[in-house]
Amino acid sequence: MKLEEIAKMAIDEVAMELKQMSAAQENLDAREAESGSNLGSVPASSGDVNLTNAAGLANLVGEISVADEASEFEETLDSAVSSQKTSAEFDGVQEAALTAAPQKAFEVEVANFTGEEIFLKNLKERILVLFEGLNATSEENLKDRLSLTLKFLEFVLANVENRLENLQK
Repeated sequence: MKLEEIAKMAIDEVAMELKQMSAAQENLDAREAESGSNLGSVPASSGDVNLTNAAGLANLVGEISVADEASEFEETLDSAVSSQKTSAEFDGVQEAALTAAPQKAFEVEVANFTGEEIFLKNLKERILVLFEGLNATSEENLKDRLSLTLKFLEFVLANVENRLENLQK
């Protein structure tokens, strides 16, 4: 197998993963728009995502952030205060919010670790394939091998930067 073919396969694989992630993102956005935000509803979590699917995990990691959850709970508490509910009802809302926040943070940490672990394993496999391809070709095509290697490494670097940006969101 030529190095060009290996690089194309790796690029196609990552492009397919990105398409799956964007499709899952669109589905999640549509569900969030339909459901709206009310006090009794729980945002989509790991129960709705197939945990064996790398794209699902990456989408879950990209979607759930602790800051968003905290702001959502603050909004629900503010709405409870402004509507002048009785103190017993408010205590129940506050207790539910306080117990749900740590649980969500734990789910984010677990999903984040698992999604990144899968990403790093796939990256390791791609780099090993690149090395095998480089070692298998003749020394006559050094310029071509170097060019393909640089393109692959630029692609991997862009992919890693994209993942880091998604984690920060």
